[in-house]
Amino acid sequence: MYLWGLTIDLVSSVALDLAAGLCVDFAAHIGYAFLSCRGTKTERSIRSVEYIGGAVLHGGVTTLLALCMLGTSSSYIFTAYFKVSKLDRKSIHGQEMIEIFFLNFFSEDF
Repeated sequence: MYLWGLTIDLVSSVALDLAAGLCVDFAAHIGYAFLSCRGTKTERSIRSVEYIGGAVLHGGVTTLLALCMLGTSSSYIFTAYFKVSKLDRKSIHGQEMIEIFFLNFFSEDF
């Protein structure tokens, strides 16, 4: 946050909390869908992305579109939230990584 010119205050702390929460939320939805499906690990991975991946992707895209509007603002609150919420873009990578984690570390009969 220092490199972005932000101090650790209430606004940036709340924004950081929200960004981290959204990243965990997206991964939790994919993980729950994976654990709810039946079949081999590969089948469960494909089904979980088919089942909930679209909704999670749409949630991430609409959040990103809303954040783009904040980037043009001159208000400190909105610009701080925009800068910190760039971390939310990493949630797409989190979706991919949780699938790889499940494929490598869960047994077939789990």
